[in-house]
Amino acid sequence: TVPTLQPTTGSMPGIRAFTAAVFGGIGSIPGAMLGGILLGVIETFSKAYLSPQFSDAIVFAVLIVILLVDVMKKRLTKDKIMGASTYILVTAAFLILQLLMSQGKLSSTMKGFLVPACAYIVLAISLNLLVGICGELSLGHAGFMGIGAFTGVIVTALLATAVPNGIVRLVIAMVVGGVMAGVIGFLIGIPVLRLRGDYLAIVTLAFGEIMKNIFGNLYLGIDETGLHATMSSAGLTLGAGGQMIVSGPRGATGITKLSTFAVGFVLILFTLFVVQNLINSREGRAIKAVRDNRIAAESVGINVTAFRMKAFVVSAFLA
Repeated sequence: TVPTLQPTTGSMPGIRAFTAAVFGGIGSIPGAMLGGILLGVIETFSKAYLSPQFSDAIVFAVLIVILLVDVMKKRLTKDKIMGASTYILVTAAFLILQLLMSQGKLSSTMKGFLVPACAYIVLAISLNLLVGICGELSLGHAGFMGIGAFTGVIVTALLATAVPNGIVRLVIAMVVGGVMAGVIGFLIGIPVLRLRGDYLAIVTLAFGEIMKNIFGNLYLGIDETGLHATMSSAGLTLGAGGQMIVSGPRGATGITKLSTFAVGFVLILFTLFVVQNLINSREGRAIKAVRDNRIAAESVGINVTAFRMKAFVVSAFLA
């Protein structure tokens, strides 16, 4: 059979070809080929996981994003472009996953991975501040994550009656947990930051293992008389109506889940905002100067210990 010819025949293929050419760079034949392949992958993905009805809209959306990025490239510096592209990538991933969830395309197992994934992304960003930007090798960063997490769980349990709103209670718990991790980071940093290289890595690794051992043997509960804690393997004996919060190797038990993927997304954006603004600030340039050449940084009046401590505390707070 002969396909029907219409005045609009070829319009969408033409737009797709133009989008692919812009995607790969106008004037670049290999780039146009690569752009065509990537556009085809994006369109196939949208048809398979969303709906064929959205394929044209996605092509136009890709074209708009490419043109906006091209305009931004002419006005922004390289660092600002990298920062903006990070926010765009995180936001796009969030929107795609939200759309997949609304369409029922994600299994319950995949949904369960989203909140932990957000926590690990935040941990990785904070660790990159300490290892990548400051140049200090820390192997006990998970210890600060544990301090913040267990502190947040305790605060959430204590405020269950006073603050009935789950989101508000979660925000308060995260702030208190972050502050506690930052304070412990400051106290640990006073002796630890006198070390460098392998010695610092070994000490921070020991700190992480100590925290793991403490949390694995901590029993903490609350009843009408107050908060009770012990490190004894016999556990706690609570009064009538008491509730266990932390049960040794079992971890936190009986806690209502308050975290959501949306909150995790906001937390990632907050972490990116703090870290990127710190890196591009005066303090960030001083921290990188210390990383690149400690002696040269000291010679121009940079307080090496103070700036290393700032990076260490901020990294612990965000963990």
